Amino acid sequence: LILSEKRGEKSKHFMNLYWSAHQRFFKLLCMSFKIPFVVKEVEEALERGECALIGLQTTGEAQDTRLNLDYGFECDVPISTT
Repeated sequence: LILSEKRGEKSKHFMNLYWSAHQRFFKLLCMSFKIPFVVKEVEEALERGECALIGLQTTGEAQDTRLNLDYGFECDVPISTT
């Protein structure tokens, strides 16, 4: 971390990549903790003759940031932030 402070813009880019990977890892870790519960619920629903729908969602905040989207932004073409 101390070296990164001395190297300027390249180290800033590196730290952005590092923290992005860090956040993705823990997001996926948290999601993985839910899998046994979801599987159990789906199996029980199927046994009752019901169907199950599993939705994976994200806020799209990272994509918004990459596209420099601000509140009230208007665009002529569709933009997917997921």
